[in-house]
Amino acid sequence: MVLPFFGRAVKALPYHRAGGASARKDLELWHRIRQRWAVRFRSLALILFLAATGLAQTPKKEPKPLDKVQVLALLAGGVPSQRVAHLVGQRGIDFEPSDDYLEILQGAGAEEVLVKALRSAKRTPPPSVDPATAAKQTQIQQHMVRGIDLGY
Repeated sequence: MVLPFFGRAVKALPYHRAGGASARKDLELWHRIRQRWAVRFRSLALILFLAATGLAQTPKKEPKPLDKVQVLALLAGGVPSQRVAHLVGQRGIDFEPSDDYLEILQGAGAEEVLVKALRSAKRTPPPSVDPATAAKQTQIQQHMVRGIDLGY
């Protein structure tokens, strides 16, 4: 008779009524097999536990700072100035807010709390941006300002 045992087929031990040497050998073999599988199971449980605790302790990435287009997009999308100011304080910005830019934001509905947050925000220099990307961001910003002026 064959029994399933942790994914492997193991022959069932014969039942000896009289006992004797053969029964003792079979019983010892059975105990050794159980001990091996118990050690394997404990090892696997320990590995899984260590892997789970290791994954839980991975450091969190620091969020990227907001750029001009993102701040303007949040306002144009209807996000309250309080929330945008909170995000600016939390993540910082990667630009120097000019007076012209602040006027654009106020035209988009920015309140004084956001203007103060931008002026006092932690500034992180932006990663090197190729000219094509910079031109595209400027174009997006112009389109958003135009949409705000039109009342969208």
